[in-house]
Amino acid sequence: DAIVERDERRGDLAFASGRPDQAARALRVATRLSPGNYGALTSLGQAYEALDQDTLAAEAYQKALAQKPGHMAAAQGLARVQAGM
Repeated sequence: DAIVERDERRGDLAFASGRPDQAARALRVATRLSPGNYGALTSLGQAYEALDQDTLAAEAYQKALAQKPGHMAAAQGLARVQAGM
């Protein structure tokens, strides 16, 4: 869906520009519209992680892994936040 892709792209660009709060906002929209989008869920986890919101990051990473077991970025992110919790 074009709207989901737009919000996912906005989130990724905001994150890359050092604005994890804006990234999280856009990625929440993308994952609400497409809850099975493991890429957007992983990016959302990364944004939450950058905002020191480890519980929310872990939830996003777990949802990504439920959609795509073994997804490396999500698995590594989950391991990082669990180590810091």
